[in-house]
Amino acid sequence: MKNNFKYLTLLFILSTLTIFSCCKSDDCKDVACTKEFRSISVQINQVSMPPVFHPISIKVYKPNGKFWKEVTDNFNLRFVILDDADMEVIEKSGTYKVDVIKNNTIIATEMFKLGKDCCHVLKFEGIAEIDI
Repeated sequence: MKNNFKYLTLLFILSTLTIFSCCKSDDCKDVACTKEFRSISVQINQVSMPPVFHPISIKVYKPNGKFWKEVTDNFNLRFVILDDADMEVIEKSGTYKVDVIKNNTIIATEMFKLGKDCCHVLKFEGIAEIDI
C-alpha cells in the first residue's frame, strides 16, 4: 500500500509539472519549457585611450526599423538587448539594429538576428562584443 502511494504521489507531481510548464499557444501546446530566464546581451569594450568616462547606452531597433527601446542600465558595460520578458513583443526571427550611444552620438552600430522559440529568446547571429 505504501509503495502505491509513493508511485501515485510521484505521478501526480510529474503530471502537475508537465501541465504547468507547457506553453499555451497553438504552436507550442505540447512543449514543456524550463523555468530558467534567458537574456541576450552585448559587451562594450573600451579600447580607446583614454577610457570613455561619459555614460554609454544602446538603442535597439526592431526589424521594421522602428525604435524599440534604449538601455542605459548595464553591469560593467554589458547591455541586455532582450530577454524572456520580451517574449510577447518580439517576432520569431528578425534583424535588430543596435546603436551604441555616447554624448548623444552614435559611435557604433551592429546588427543581430534574434528571435524566439516557444519558450525563450534566441540569438541566431551577432557578435558578443563591440569595441569602441
